[in-house]
Amino acid sequence: AINMSPGAIAVGDMEALARHALERFPHLRYYAQNIADAEVLFWGDTSAVTGPRTRFPRELTHPLFAQNRVRVPLDPKTWMDELATYDFVYGTRIHGNIAPLLAGTPSVVLVHDSRTLELCRYFGIPHRMLSTTPADIHPRELYEQADYSSMLNGHKERFDRFTGFLTRNGLENTFTHGDGGAAYDLRLDALDLPPSLGVWDGGDDGSLHYRFSRLHERHTVTDRRIDNLTKKNNELQKQLNLMERRLSSLERSLPVRIGPAVRRQVRRRLRPGN
Repeated sequence: AINMSPGAIAVGDMEALARHALERFPHLRYYAQNIADAEVLFWGDTSAVTGPRTRFPRELTHPLFAQNRVRVPLDPKTWMDELATYDFVYGTRIHGNIAPLLAGTPSVVLVHDSRTLELCRYFGIPHRMLSTTPADIHPRELYEQADYSSMLNGHKERFDRFTGFLTRNGLENTFTHGDGGAAYDLRLDALDLPPSLGVWDGGDDGSLHYRFSRLHERHTVTDRRIDNLTKKNNELQKQLNLMERRLSSLERSLPVRIGPAVRRQVRRRLRPGN
């Protein structure tokens, strides 16, 4: 699986990174994490008619979307359950690589900003700088060079530091004062959580009723906003007309027109020495 950040485009060739991954792996999945990606998956777009506007995978015309290789997770648990079935995960998203690590799947972060670099260094997450990583690098190289010893060996000290902070500030937590999260995990396992969102093919996938209802609601809200804005615009137009009439009346009542008098003052002030 691969994950990518639109913000990383300025640092590395994300389009080429996605293309090489797609060419190599028939079971590749791109896990996107933005609302915009979810909207494209759920609602579709018109890029097939209007043409693609970007080479980054954001539209249905991109091969990753066209081949239904894109997923947007809707819940952390199902996200990690899905990633647990993969052999390797890599990309620029810090959470997109932490999720597989929590699921027991090796992952490597391609760092594109200082925030991500700081997190990788602190938690010992295997990483490489995106700016110096070739777009055609084979994931096998990332996989074989990844060293997880710092992450594993330092985990206890980091975890004790965190729980110690909670204890010092009087914040009870399940690891120090409870069952370590066992009850929570049981309740979570009993829930019927939604799988990650995939590409909608336009057919009845069980969500057509929701789509029509949602579109109707948004249309109704938009109509109300237009009506309110139209009323406000009419009121403002009335006020503007009234002010223009008052200004016209004021100019006629003055012995000297305001415009020429103002221009004379401006010329006088712009003279050298003033």
